[in-house]
Amino acid sequence: MQANRIISSLLIGSMLLAPGCAKQYVAKVAPFDPQHQTIVTEQAPRTGNYTLQFVADRTYLKTPLYASDRWVQRGDSLGFKKKDDGSIVALCGLEQIPIESIPPKATHVMWYHKAKVPTQFGKEVDKALRATGEIAAVAATAVVVTGAAVFVIWAGGRVDDECSSSSAHR
Repeated sequence: MQANRIISSLLIGSMLLAPGCAKQYVAKVAPFDPQHQTIVTEQAPRTGNYTLQFVADRTYLKTPLYASDRWVQRGDSLGFKKKDDGSIVALCGLEQIPIESIPPKATHVMWYHKAKVPTQFGKEVDKALRATGEIAAVAATAVVVTGAAVFVIWAGGRVDDECSSSSAHR
């Protein structure tokens, strides 16, 4: 019984205190420099929410409110195209999203996706916790069934005792 408490405490403690159960995944897709490129397209590496991100050299600029977020499936085409009139459109699948204006400091624009993904350690802790939960459910079921069986035996014994004692008094 003491060993079970120790193991449970270690599992719960590792889940709560251990860093690195999830890592941040960042995808920078189809970086586009309007000064030197006319079209760029790439496939989305993951399914998720992608947003337009303007960049000045290596610094992210605050993205204007008009810049659209899109839900993208893995493998969908993302990119940018410079039209003949010099305007730029963001490409998301078959959709063309006009970019009103690129901030003056921006050197390029890209599709940006950020998500948290579990590490191998996080996956193993999750499996251990699920197994512990299943074991606890089986143990709880066994306790309930055993308790019910003991109660039935006890109740059955009580009825026999009362009947036999009342017939003895007659």
